Amino acid sequence: MKRFLFFISALAALWSASGCSREVADTAPEGDFVNATFNVSLPGDIATKAISDGTLADELRFIAFDENGRQISGLEQTIDIVDRKATLTAKLIRGFQYTFAFWAQKKGRYAISYVGTDTEHPYIVITTEHLPEMMNNDDFDAFYARVELKKDADFEENVNLTRPFAQINLAIDADDCNAAIANGLDIATAKSAFAFQAGINNRLRLADGAIDKTQDCTGALACTAATVPGDNITIGSDSYTRIAMLYVLAPGDEPANLDLTVTVNAVQNGDIPVEISKEIKNVPVRRNYRTNIVGKLFTIGGTFNVTVSTGFVSPDNTVDLTPPAAPTEFVAEKGQDYLAANNDGDLDDIISYNNSTSYNNAVSELRIYKTQDLCIEAKDGYTIKKIELTCTGSGTAKYGPGCWGTGAPDGYTYESSGRNGTWLGSAQSVMFTASGDQVRISYMKVTYIKD
Repeated sequence: MKRFLFFISALAALWSASGCSREVADTAPEGDFVNATFNVSLPGDIATKAISDGTLADELRFIAFDENGRQISGLEQTIDIVDRKATLTAKLIRGFQYTFAFWAQKKGRYAISYVGTDTEHPYIVITTEHLPEMMNNDDFDAFYARVELKKDADFEENVNLTRPFAQINLAIDADDCNAAIANGLDIATAKSAFAFQAGINNRLRLADGAIDKTQDCTGALACTAATVPGDNITIGSDSYTRIAMLYVLAPGDEPANLDLTVTVNAVQNGDIPVEISKEIKNVPVRRNYRTNIVGKLFTIGGTFNVTVSTGFVSPDNTVDLTPPAAPTEFVAEKGQDYLAANNDGDLDDIISYNNSTSYNNAVSELRIYKTQDLCIEAKDGYTIKKIELTCTGSGTAKYGPGCWGTGAPDGYTYESSGRNGTWLGSAQSVMFTASGDQVRISYMKVTYIKD
C-alpha cells in the first residue's frame, strides 16, 4: 500500500468564541427618528445539504456604525434566527448616514473582538486556539452582510447574507475509496487536517468587510486533525467521498491563492498506521465560493482537479491540476556514411552539428581532433534531451568516447570498455571539446522535444 500520495486546487481558516470587554459610548446623534425594519435571510438550500445549507446558523448579531465607521453601541442587537430568517427593528436618526453589519452564526462559535484599547471598530477574529475545533466542522459556517443607508422616513429593508468564507473540500472518487477499503484502510475512522505554509486571513472588520492576518497567523499554521466527514457530495454529475473540509476567510473581488498541505492518518488492517501527506500549491479561494479538490488520494498515480464551485456563488471557476502529459519526443540520427561525408551537417530539419576540425582528405567517420569542438544544436523552440554517440575506439583509448576528457559536457557518461557515450540533460545546444585525445564518431543520435 502506498503510504504517501498525490494530490492537490483551496484553503483553511478558523475562528474564535472568546471576546473582550469594552466601553463604548451609548449615545446617538440628536434629531427626529425613523422606524427601521430589517428582514434578514440566509442562503436557501444548495445542491448538497452535506456541504452546508445554512440551517445551523441560529443567532444574528446586528452592529451599527456612524459615517466615520465608529460603532454605535446603543443600537447593537442579538436575536434568534429561525429557518434561516430573522426580523429586527431599530429606531434611527432621520437623515443620518449609517452602516450596518449583520453577522449570523451558530450560537457561541464566534465573538466580536476589539484591537487593544480601540472599542469603536469591532472584528470577528479567529485565533490559533480555535484551530483544533475548525477542521471538518460545519458548525463554523457563518454569514455576513454590510448595508449603507440614509433614510428620511420609516422603511423596511430586505437583507440577504452570504458567507465571508471560502469552503475547501477534499474529496476522492468512488474507485479510490473502494480501493482503499479493499486494501484494509478504515476510512470511517481516518482523520484529516490542512496546514498552511504562509498562514491564513483570520480577521474580518465588521464595518467594511476587510480581512487581514494577525501576527500569530502570518507564518506556518496547522489545523488539528479531525475525523473525516465521510459523506458523499456531487460535483457536476460525479459523486465523491469527502475526506477534508475547512472554512477560510477569503477576498470577495478576485480569487486568492493558498499553498497548503493535506495530511490524512488512517489505520490499515486494524493496527498499521498509515499517513498520506501532500503539498498543494496555488489553491484558489474566493468569498462565498466553494473550492473542491477532487481526484484519487489513496491509490497510486493519483491526480487531483481543483474546482471553485457554486453554493455559494456561480459561475464556477475551475483549475485543472492534473499533471501534464509528457511531451512528445523526436529522434534525429545519422550513420557512418553521412558523418564521414559531412564535417558539418543536419541530422534532420531541427538538429544540426558543427565540427571545428578541418580536414581535406577523405575520412571514414566524423573526426574531432584534439582541442577541437563539436557543437550539437536545436532550432529555437526545441530542447535537446539526450545525445548518443558511437565511436570507433573504446573507453579512453584513442578515438574512444572517453577521449573528450575534461571537455565533456555535464551530464555525459561513457562505457569504460565500450564504444558508446551518452549525454542526458536539457539544453538547446551542447558543446563537446576533445580535451583528452582525438574522437572519431561513426553514429550520432539526438532525442529532443518541442518547447
